[in-house]
Amino acid sequence: MLYLIVILSASAIIICANTLPSPSVDVLIKNSIAVAIGVVAIIAIDALSALIIRRLFPKRLFSPQVKLFSVTKKEHLFYNKFAIKHWKDRVPQLGIFTGFDKGKIKSISETQYLERFLLEANYGVAIHLANGILGFFIAFIPACSAPFVWIPIFAVNLILSLMPFAILRYNSYTLLRLYKRSQASHSKSIEKVKDN
Repeated sequence: MLYLIVILSASAIIICANTLPSPSVDVLIKNSIAVAIGVVAIIAIDALSALIIRRLFPKRLFSPQVKLFSVTKKEHLFYNKFAIKHWKDRVPQLGIFTGFDKGKIKSISETQYLERFLLEANYGVAIHLANGILGFFIAFIPACSAPFVWIPIFAVNLILSLMPFAILRYNSYTLLRLYKRSQASHSKSIEKVKDN
């Protein structure tokens, strides 16, 4: 709901800002169409980039062991400076598309569950980062290529992409620690069974 409100509000502001310098019904309609095309195009780009990353890139690139996705304590504290704890639950998570809910951690000790959670989080990080960057391509769509149309649409999309990116990175710090602890505990249990 939050994202829908932001998108609709931003669209209305962009339309008004572009119409006010020379107000007329024709200009209003033209700007409304340009913004609508830009919004639809950027959503389509986001969906396409998510599909490509999901389908074409192997899971091993997003596993918890990949150092590229590890989060340092410094980065974790950086997100705290933006009061992430107060707004992170308002940002929609799209686990419905993958069949894995990332809204809440359901187990802090089950190794397989934590591994899957981190895998999905890493996919999400890559997808949201790609969405934020690739939104730039709307600048090449003639109907919405005017700088005062595509730049604000790109900027809104970038912010809406970086918010879940930050949340996933923030959560991954704790998840990775829990995962490593779970792995260590599991290894000890196996060793005890072997000894007996």
